Amino acid sequence: MAEPTTKVARAVKATAVSNLSLGNADDALTLATELQKFVAANSLTSTIQGKQFPNVEAWQFAGTLLGLSPMLESIEDKSEGTEIKWQATITLHNVHTGQVVGRGFATCSNREHTKRSFADYAICSMAQTRAVGKAYRLTLGWLMKAAGYEATPSEEMADVGTVAEVVAPMAGEFEAAMQELRDGAAIKAVWERYPDLQPDERFKTALAECAEFRKPPAQ
Repeated sequence: MAEPTTKVARAVKATAVSNLSLGNADDALTLATELQKFVAANSLTSTIQGKQFPNVEAWQFAGTLLGLSPMLESIEDKSEGTEIKWQATITLHNVHTGQVVGRGFATCSNREHTKRSFADYAICSMAQTRAVGKAYRLTLGWLMKAAGYEATPSEEMADVGTVAEVVAPMAGEFEAAMQELRDGAAIKAVWERYPDLQPDERFKTALAECAEFRKPPAQ
């Protein structure tokens, strides 16, 4: 019986802060703190490359705190040939006034690495899920960041498997390039193509040993 009690307590807590205003700094801090606690307690994030990206449920909770509700505006079938692809548009409404305060659209395709086995309805559903997260992100991204999380919904992130397929050959190319650091031209080529990898010890050693980059001895 403890679990239902916990859920009720959380619901009451959320109701208590629903009348706070984002225009007030203290209220915004209170909202960010409450959001952080709820998301952490319910494990509503996905860890991608060491960072915590909030799932759509986390964004929905943030919206609930402020009386913002998502509604499906449109869903379009963009499929061609063997590709199953859907695009959804979601609007955010203020539940008290009915005013549209945000909008987001997103797509999903079975050509994504982790979606290759998905059925048509699942692709359609994910497009809507992503659009919900996108609509909230455009409106409340800063609040999620203030709560200590990334300001991008996890569902909106680039497909991890697909990215891995691209990064792997790039890593192989870098390793091959590092074996050819015999002259200034090769060093310059690696410098320009892999700017984020310059701290590699092999690169620094080659740079130090290359006559073209040595400083002339002091006179």
